[in-house]
Amino acid sequence: MEQNYLDENGLMSHRHPDTWMDAKWEGKIPWSARGNRANDIQALWFTSLTVAAELAALSGDEAGQQKFTAMAEKVQGAFNRLFWDSRLNLMADRIEDDDTQDFRCRPNQLMTLTVPFDQDLVPAETGAHVVKNTVNELLFPWGICSLSQQDHWFHHTMTAGTNTIRMRLTITEQSGDGMPGSPYLPCFNMGKKNWLTS
Repeated sequence: MEQNYLDENGLMSHRHPDTWMDAKWEGKIPWSARGNRANDIQALWFTSLTVAAELAALSGDEAGQQKFTAMAEKVQGAFNRLFWDSRLNLMADRIEDDDTQDFRCRPNQLMTLTVPFDQDLVPAETGAHVVKNTVNELLFPWGICSLSQQDHWFHHTMTAGTNTIRMRLTITEQSGDGMPGSPYLPCFNMGKKNWLTS
């Protein structure tokens, strides 16, 4: 696996449809191209490494613990360096084959906060920006969109057979800081950390 799927930074590489967004046109062309290093895949990979290190420690495998801990630290450093733009306060959805950052706003970035459970992948300040960006761009009264409506790939209409549904995209009442009103805030008090106030 290390030879075939990891890049020089220790990040997990994958094909376009190898995330949970795996729909394809006619079973061939990915609907949401997210290769070759998506942020949610890296969150899962980082968590796998931290769990492997903990299991190695519990079984007395000191060499394994050191190996997996070093790999997790490498992933964490590379992720924060390559995926986060501190000038724009944006997280890349993915890093492309040529190392270009794709800053499409998708809810997948929330997995970088919610999947790691024993060690944070990103700093608390980064996490707060991730939640704010996601809420502002994607959250509506009926749920969360998989892509910002400002993106040119966002589909305002869906066609199923002869029926066409046009979505009404209206932002609900917002508080002064641009965050949606209080009914949404409890959604982001996730587990051990409230990412809105950390």
